[in-house]
Amino acid sequence: MICYGTKDPTRFKWGFEVTPETKNPLRWFKLLLNEQGSSRTVSERTSSMPQHLSETHRGDATELADLLKTVASLPRDKTPLAVVTDYLTGIYQHTQDTLANHYPKSFTSSIGKDIGLEFCLTVPAVCVDSSRVERSGADNDISQIWTDAAKDLTLQAARAAGMNEAHVRIKTVSEPEAAAVHCLKTFEATKHSLKVQYFLQ
Repeated sequence: MICYGTKDPTRFKWGFEVTPETKNPLRWFKLLLNEQGSSRTVSERTSSMPQHLSETHRGDATELADLLKTVASLPRDKTPLAVVTDYLTGIYQHTQDTLANHYPKSFTSSIGKDIGLEFCLTVPAVCVDSSRVERSGADNDISQIWTDAAKDLTLQAARAAGMNEAHVRIKTVSEPEAAAVHCLKTFEATKHSLKVQYFLQ
């Protein structure tokens, strides 16, 4: 989650800084990157997002409500790409601060320069192509793999957030793949078996 200041929209809180008492927090905003891939202007995209999401969203009602609230609460002139960039900026700064608190400066000053650093960003496996809905008028069979355009926007946001040092590597992985890797590592030292099935619906 992320939340912008009402008086100064350049200031924001993210992650656990956003408390239950925080007004108008933005949730699920990463999913809006697919909407931003349209060729329409920013204002046209923002005004049409609620209708597109209501027609095409395949998540539960709570998630849809959060998405619609996020669109309504987007700060003026803030695109989904800008919001994702701000969030990743918070993550990158937190990473740097954490490393600085645990390792000597002689080491941390070389991270991302002489010492490699890798960020692995998870992306949805399935999204909705609202442009197909516009062309066909259909409301079924519209799920698709997360688009290359949305992946590219994710990488753009990461680079804009500062993850663009010479020895910083950025890669994306689908959320089901990330979950499977976590499960495999969790079960690695046990005798349990693990079967991962994934269905596109």
